[in-house]
Amino acid sequence: MVLNALLNHYDHLTVQEVIRFSVQVRLPHPHPVSDVDLCSMVGNILENAVSACQKADEKRIHLTILTEDAAQLYIVAVNTFNGVVKLSGERYLSTDRKGSGIGISSVVSTAESYGGVALFSHQGTEFYRNVVIPIV
Repeated sequence: MVLNALLNHYDHLTVQEVIRFSVQVRLPHPHPVSDVDLCSMVGNILENAVSACQKADEKRIHLTILTEDAAQLYIVAVNTFNGVVKLSGERYLSTDRKGSGIGISSVVSTAESYGGVALFSHQGTEFYRNVVIPIV
């Protein structure tokens, strides 16, 4: 219910911002991540995606949350952005403020606390977030 409320909030926000927003969720109950941690990761991902779309010509976010073979939890998000990135080595930095911001680092640390990984990449004007957490 908590995740559903969060997704409904972003659905409403993306309608206001004229962002195409699609979501696919197949999450068993109970799932391996606490509601607080799951919503924190998804909230950070969607907050950054909405912010990035606001600066893009084409505005689109797709979010998938699912489990595969009862072995892995996947959170995959793709959004459009204006193509401008700031990197320090392989680490993404905030384009809105100095430093890396807390969204990406929060997602990474939460995924790692469950033995998982969070990977971020971009190509052209699409930004990708992939979180994989093993189901214990």
